[in-house]
Amino acid sequence: MTKLTRAALPAMTFILMTALCFGMAAASTGSPSNSVNNTISVRPDIIIESARVFDAAGRELHEIDENTPPFTLEITYVDFGLIEAVNSGRDAYTYLESRRLEGFITNSPESGFTVLSNRGSLNRAGMSTRNDAPRFLLRFQDVTYNGKGTGRLDFRVHYGIEGEPTPVIGQGSAAFPQTNLEDDDDDEEDIPRFRPHIIISSFSFGNEQIIAGSEFSLDITYQNTSSDITLENILIRVDLSAADISIASGSTTIYVDSLPAGASQTHSFALQALPGAKMGSHGVGVEFRYQFRVVRNNRTEIENMDDSVTIAIPLTQIDRFVVDPISEMSEYVQTGDLFFVTVEFVNEGASPLRNISARIRGLNMEITSPISRFEGELRESASGSLDIEATSLESGNLMGEVVISYEDVQMNQREIVMPFSMFIQEPWTPDPNPGWPGGPGGPGFDEPPAGVTAQTVIFSIIGGVLMAAALAMYTARRIITKEREDLDEDF
Repeated sequence: MTKLTRAALPAMTFILMTALCFGMAAASTGSPSNSVNNTISVRPDIIIESARVFDAAGRELHEIDENTPPFTLEITYVDFGLIEAVNSGRDAYTYLESRRLEGFITNSPESGFTVLSNRGSLNRAGMSTRNDAPRFLLRFQDVTYNGKGTGRLDFRVHYGIEGEPTPVIGQGSAAFPQTNLEDDDDDEEDIPRFRPHIIISSFSFGNEQIIAGSEFSLDITYQNTSSDITLENILIRVDLSAADISIASGSTTIYVDSLPAGASQTHSFALQALPGAKMGSHGVGVEFRYQFRVVRNNRTEIENMDDSVTIAIPLTQIDRFVVDPISEMSEYVQTGDLFFVTVEFVNEGASPLRNISARIRGLNMEITSPISRFEGELRESASGSLDIEATSLESGNLMGEVVISYEDVQMNQREIVMPFSMFIQEPWTPDPNPGWPGGPGGPGFDEPPAGVTAQTVIFSIIGGVLMAAALAMYTARRIITKEREDLDEDF
């Protein structure tokens, strides 16, 4: 079934489509008048301005088929062959007699249009803006369409000229806009219903993550999505501009002669992650450019196509967070005393580290230890240290570990464990009767005043000395540590 429609084409397009008019040819083969009052030659030259369809109510129709009720065809045209009469000074409306203007359909069966009468009405419709040529309106009423014709209406017009015994004949052809489904179906047989594409059906690059500085192979398997079209002259190129990756060997471009319909192929590219690559996902583009052949109107044409895909490849840096063996800690510790362990470290990697903290845990005895934290982040090649405090509730040989926690750029939590050992002394209790000179029970000992025992005096003295010594050692250690950190910051 064929439908006639003008919804998709502007009016000016219709004018251009219908500009091929038989009136021009007919002018030389029709019946021109040699003169008007023996002075003016008339030779029709018809140019179509519009071809429109209206229903019985006068509404313009944009689509008609075999089910459309009877309608009216209107053709507006300009006849430039009558300009000479106007330019001669004669009034064209005077020498064109209205009662002798007629129009006829000459190809009704081929057009697909059927009319009760091949004769239509022809009337003057003013003057054209181009050289003042007369404009005419040709109308055919009660027309139907069978859905199979060409939609082109050939017509003949008769002009009655004043003083001439026979009319001047002109011919034209107006193409009403149409969608010829039979022709479209033929074209669709030549043009592929679905355009072919190349897709990557699978890819591999070895490990889950590629270590910076290492080489790896990117293997891609690609497929022709078409079930009936062979792809030709295929160029495959990897785009590394947005990744910290370079070509290790070979070329970034591969040429493939052809890829049959539905077929797949696999190719590999030797790549290398740059040593200083940032940790994270890097996009590698894979571009395909190719050609395929189509047949249009019995003529083979070559079309160009391109597709692109981005593959995400995760890169990682080797963990180069180095912690030195523990060598600095409190030397003399008794049960219940506060002691410290110093841990020193350096970031030898290419990415900063964050959230560094440390704590102590005992392996063979119970200890208490708050978490010590490193302020800020540890940049590349930077070093730092932490003093971790702890208290042991037992005495003996303490076997312990310092647990250092940190976070890499990808927010992965990591730990390093460093062992250490130290001896925890039992609390010292002096002998109440040691018998040394000057001591209780010894020569030269004076009895303390009433109410104050000798044991109380000795314990007070010893306790004060021990507390002063422990405080002095802790304060000295703090000063040394602060000076070392200040020195590191200066460097």
